[in-house]
Amino acid sequence: MSETFAKRIKDDIARFVANPTHDGLQNLIQYFGGEFDQYELKEAWPALPRIAKSVLAIANSGGGVILFGIRDESLEPVGLVEFLPKQQVFDSLGEFLPGPLLNEVTMLDFDYRGAEYPPLQGKLIQVLAIPDLAHFLPFICEEAWSQDDTHLRRGAIYVRNGTQTVETTYERLQTLIGRHIEAVMPGGNVDELTQELAQLYALYVAQQRASHPNFWGTDETTEANAYHPDIRLADYLGTLITLQQVT
Repeated sequence: MSETFAKRIKDDIARFVANPTHDGLQNLIQYFGGEFDQYELKEAWPALPRIAKSVLAIANSGGGVILFGIRDESLEPVGLVEFLPKQQVFDSLGEFLPGPLLNEVTMLDFDYRGAEYPPLQGKLIQVLAIPDLAHFLPFICEEAWSQDDTHLRRGAIYVRNGTQTVETTYERLQTLIGRHIEAVMPGGNVDELTQELAQLYALYVAQQRASHPNFWGTDETTEANAYHPDIRLADYLGTLITLQQVT
């Protein structure tokens, strides 16, 4: 898949997620030739924790959709026997998805009993639409679950790799963090942010030492403040931490 074609597909899906319509979904079904990072197909609803894993992976991969009622192998719209209740789906997803993601996932019902496109005529299709939420990346699995060959690990970060859902690699995780930084600090310098975080950590360590000297293997109960002798060093470091956090 060329980079230009992949971008066009991603843009088409983003437009559908932002403005889901019967015609928009029909276009996705009619013209997209199989699964990829932002597009997953299910003939029927599987065990809902399996879907939670896919939602997490798609959310960490730029957003996308999961279609229910489409046969993956042949891309044939077979339709669902009935719509699965939204409350049932979200009650299950809520065990595994962090709140900021769960609140933004949309479940859509599409009834094509009056459709003009023959493969969709009389079919019921459901969709989970997952927006691109770079501000909140990365999304971490909140609970563990296992059944047959599917496992969800609490604390895992899942991503899409073509048609597969996998745990992130170190390189992909760096990309996720980079996307988050760019979203919250457009044009920000990642190296500068890393340095600032290191400085903040050093202040926390110093405050811990000043507040609890025995932690460092000494018998001292206080530590002198060479900068402001009238202020406890731990309090002084606490002020510096606050200033570091807001600058």
